Amino acid sequence: ESSAASDVYKRQIVPFLAPDIPPNFESVASSVGDLNDVGHAVGAEHFEEELPDGSFQTVRWALHLDMASWTYTRLQAPNGSYYPGCVNNLNQIVGERTDGGRAPVFWNGLDAAPVDLPLLPEDTEGSALGINDAGIIVGFSSHDASSDKGVVWRVFVDENGDVSFVDGPVPLPPLDGDTRTAGLDLTELIDGSFQVSGNSRGEAGTPIGPAEADVWTIGVDPDGTLATPPAPVALGTLVLYDPTNSYGNAIIVLGDVCGSSDGMPYVAPAGQTAQALPVTRNTYRGQARDINDAGEIVGYLTILLKGGSHITEDA
Repeated sequence: ESSAASDVYKRQIVPFLAPDIPPNFESVASSVGDLNDVGHAVGAEHFEEELPDGSFQTVRWALHLDMASWTYTRLQAPNGSYYPGCVNNLNQIVGERTDGGRAPVFWNGLDAAPVDLPLLPEDTEGSALGINDAGIIVGFSSHDASSDKGVVWRVFVDENGDVSFVDGPVPLPPLDGDTRTAGLDLTELIDGSFQVSGNSRGEAGTPIGPAEADVWTIGVDPDGTLATPPAPVALGTLVLYDPTNSYGNAIIVLGDVCGSSDGMPYVAPAGQTAQALPVTRNTYRGQARDINDAGEIVGYLTILLKGGSHITEDA
């Protein structure tokens, strides 16, 4: 009888590729942005489409996959210029629109049209990076590529399917002395509050940094609107280089955060600062990308080989 551990190694790796594509399409790449707790994934597949004159054009499909039934759904995404990056357990999806810039978008389910999220005043672009089951979204708003500001939104959908943004974008305040923030992940809403992980850093156009991973704890008022976020709690860095930096890539409801600091992976248990994760010999750099409630962490390591070459391995 096989053990639970050995069963893990028997699981099949399945490419994220839509079946039954048109005959004049050639699949060239695909990527998965997120996987929720009930086995639904979102991402995109890229194709080269042969046109009647013999030339080719690049086409992108925004896709949802239900892994229980292996059913693919092509999301509404005009001109192929949308990328879904996160899905919650209600199959609400967020991501970005990339035609002529970047804009944060929201899909209220698999058959819904994408809806642009509002930006901060005077900003022109942004992206939505995460959504929880309460319809709270984290991402960024900016007026150019070097002025990202971490923000949160809250979306409501009425019985007719009409989408409204009861609040947001609400900016995430930086640490004292900093001017910029990034919100990268968030927890579920529990007992009237949720947490966001990300980082705080200095002004663009100056010697940027050092960036430091942070956690914001944000309340939700009785009417459902977001309370003003307080100052973040800094998670520190591994102090491997000067200047030293850290980024909070993911957070779980227990408060643990993982990410990268000075190019190496770390974990910060709830209430503690960044601690180095063990890595293999000759690791050159690495990153912890996500963490679950069991404390299991995924990411990658880049390992130096003899002769100066290197390989990148999933961890």
